[in-house]
Amino acid sequence: MANTEIINFLNTNSTHFVATVDHGEPRVRGLRAVRADEQGILYSAAATKDLVKQIKANPKVEILAFNAESGTQVRVHGDVEIVEDQAVKDEIASKRPPLKAAIEANGYDSLFAFRVVNGQLNIWKRGEKQTSTVWETL
Repeated sequence: MANTEIINFLNTNSTHFVATVDHGEPRVRGLRAVRADEQGILYSAAATKDLVKQIKANPKVEILAFNAESGTQVRVHGDVEIVEDQAVKDEIASKRPPLKAAIEANGYDSLFAFRVVNGQLNIWKRGEKQTSTVWETL
């Protein structure tokens, strides 16, 4: 897949599984990506979530996007860049009604926005024999 195809896949299959580390133990949760583009993969969460503490302690994550119909999965590991840009936060609020309500009640400090950057990716498709894991730059 070319980068444009990968970005399209990540946007079309926007529920991703995000893995972090908490005191040496893996933690995985589903998050819906706000968007993927040439800058990276943008996510948001409530600032009170354990995810935020885990990312601040170790800003390395791996995500998995999966399409069950085609049997395609894209894994990306990379660095987390915390996003403070107000325009981006406004975009997130407009796309996520529950977060918008929290922001209206508690201010923008209740929103944690982050982007996965410097991504290395691996693609796997059902029916393909994979003898080794090859990581490519996103």
